[in-house]
Amino acid sequence: MPADTTHSPRLDIHRRILDLVRTGRARTRSDLVALLHASASIVSLRTRELIDSGELIDTGPLSSGTGRPSRGLALASSERTLLAADLGTYHARIGLAKAHGEVIDLRTLKIDSSSGPKKVLDLLCATIEEMIADNINSGMPAAGCIGLPAPIDHKKGWVDSSSRLRGWHHFPIADLFSARLGIPIAIENDADIMALGEHLEHPELQHSITVKAGGSIGVGVVIDSRLHRGATGAAGDIVHVRMPAFGDLPCACGKTGCLDTVLSGLALARQWSQAVGSPQDLEDLLNADFNADSAALDLLRTAGSRLGEALSVIAGLLNPDAVFIGGRLSTSETFLAAIRAALYTNCHPLITKNLLIEATSAGIDAAFKGAVASAASIAGLQTSSPHVSSRTITQTARDF
Repeated sequence: MPADTTHSPRLDIHRRILDLVRTGRARTRSDLVALLHASASIVSLRTRELIDSGELIDTGPLSSGTGRPSRGLALASSERTLLAADLGTYHARIGLAKAHGEVIDLRTLKIDSSSGPKKVLDLLCATIEEMIADNINSGMPAAGCIGLPAPIDHKKGWVDSSSRLRGWHHFPIADLFSARLGIPIAIENDADIMALGEHLEHPELQHSITVKAGGSIGVGVVIDSRLHRGATGAAGDIVHVRMPAFGDLPCACGKTGCLDTVLSGLALARQWSQAVGSPQDLEDLLNADFNADSAALDLLRTAGSRLGEALSVIAGLLNPDAVFIGGRLSTSETFLAAIRAALYTNCHPLITKNLLIEATSAGIDAAFKGAVASAASIAGLQTSSPHVSSRTITQTARDF
């Protein structure tokens, strides 16, 4: 929507304010006072005129640690830059994108989440600051979203359980990023942002379930085209469902016999190692599957059937338009076929009548796209398209 400039004539100070905010040199009215050598009253008046005309927005109080927090300023347009990141156990994908979808910069880092949050987040912040500096003409990000492979307390902006990210429990991730970068930051579960990103690839759908099937298993639920997190952010968490067929192997959650102990990529790699008699990883299992090894086929059929049985409960409750399977295991047609068969066997025909069951179309980019959409939402920006352009997205890392 074009800016409404009827409130007051455009002055040189308006142009200078917009330029300072766009390039990130000014984030608050106090910054503008210092850089423009103007009085606080003049800056307040001119920024108010730009807010009224729809060219600036007040982003609210910024974390300052002490004293009364300053209120942030940002450009109000689809050209605003957004920050998105998807963290795994050993890799992180970090990018800048425009609110209308164009990807500006996307990088992959090797990390070790077991080294603790401070070391990892310091590396991420340094990389983000470098990206912003390298793309200064695109402007300072309006907001950011960080995806993590763990349950999230969205109000506090931290990991609510460290079973998957040991040492990260209640570390103030959102506050750290926000204070260092000077922008609002949302923390999301990685499966949730993958679910949102994949759902946005299918604008004709209203309800979908997306499974991230890689080293661990995660499930994201979208209802009425909005993420459904549940009361404590654990909606769709089927990995700790316990059944007698799963045995009594210990799980990272502290219980035994959870689905994750027999179905995650790590669990399947362990089972494949036992079957072969030598150390193997998930890639070895998938390669054997692609080469029609009968033992690998049996193992992945059993895994897909177990996941399909667990998903049939969610599908029966929510009656989604689609079930999408992402992550490294989604590349196995054996695994996907077993999931489909289990859903058709265990769900009422009305549930599966028009149900789409397939691998994610966005692939490894789904989580990044979902993070961009979440960042746009907290920045109060409307995207011109539900899609994030793949123009500069490259598949630079394996599933993490």
